[in-house]
Amino acid sequence: MRMKIRAHERAVLVTVVGFMILQCVGCGGGALHLQDYGRDLLFTLLNFAWIQDLQDQVDDLTSSEPPAGAPIPGPEGPRGEPGLPGPTGPPGEQGPAGEPGPIGPMGDRGPAGPRGPAGPAGGQDGPFLDLFIDDFFTYADHVPGSLPVNIVAIREPALGVPNNEIGDAGAIAWRFAIPEIYEAGEELTMRLLFYRTGETSLGDCLIFSLDSKRLRNGGGIEPYGDRRWIRVDGPENVLASKVAAEMLLGNDSDGVYLVVDLPVNSPAGLGYPNDLAVTEFLAFEIATAVKPDFSAWDDGGRYELLGVEVFESTDGQISGCTIFDNELALTCSDDEGDE
Repeated sequence: MRMKIRAHERAVLVTVVGFMILQCVGCGGGALHLQDYGRDLLFTLLNFAWIQDLQDQVDDLTSSEPPAGAPIPGPEGPRGEPGLPGPTGPPGEQGPAGEPGPIGPMGDRGPAGPRGPAGPAGGQDGPFLDLFIDDFFTYADHVPGSLPVNIVAIREPALGVPNNEIGDAGAIAWRFAIPEIYEAGEELTMRLLFYRTGETSLGDCLIFSLDSKRLRNGGGIEPYGDRRWIRVDGPENVLASKVAAEMLLGNDSDGVYLVVDLPVNSPAGLGYPNDLAVTEFLAFEIATAVKPDFSAWDDGGRYELLGVEVFESTDGQISGCTIFDNELALTCSDDEGDE
């Protein structure tokens, strides 16, 4: 441990060093010469100044010690606990995006999950099949019908009393193709729109036969269902339809508008096969039916066919008529058929 030299110790040190210098100066001749006194004195003073400077350097080296009477600092204490972290600074600018890595190989296909519950049934907003036919065919001596508008008469073929001489039974035919919009199994209803003119014979009725053929892609003409007989009914429909016809066609009160609905490929209607397909071509023919005595099942009127509508139906119902699948069962009254 370095110690600071006190003032009285420095004075003694100077005296001893000075005495040693004087002894050394006199060593040359063995005696002190007076003429050299002034030089020796100056030399002694210079050496004293050098010693003082040496003491100052020592004091500088030991100046870290506290002054006399001051408390001596103790050993360094333990390190204190770190302070709380400061607030987070704002985020720095985002660096550039790295290059995308290569696409990994596709994994194996996982097993199929369980079948989900069935969704709600769809609405009736899809396409709806509806055809209107007003192009008809007949032979030269057909029974014509006439629908006057004002000064122009619209003439269409009509059912009526057969001509026994030429065998004219007032036959009418039409045709249409099953369109692309049709879906297999859909029920079709054929609606016949008649305008009847002429007198009415009480107790009689109109019954006409219905025959059908079809063409399939790659095949020839073949039957489509068996012959059916249709009796036009509906005195309830006559009055309501007659008023509508008068408003639509003018003041001609001699005619009656009659609508006959025939479900085609349904057991509730004609019962024809329900195996129709897109692109199939169907042809239908109606003609006044003949009794066993060759008289006509006719009520004395003319049934002009204005048009035929074929449309998609659900649970179609027969309307305005009665359907017979046996010629022997034909009758103008349901009561007669029961007997």
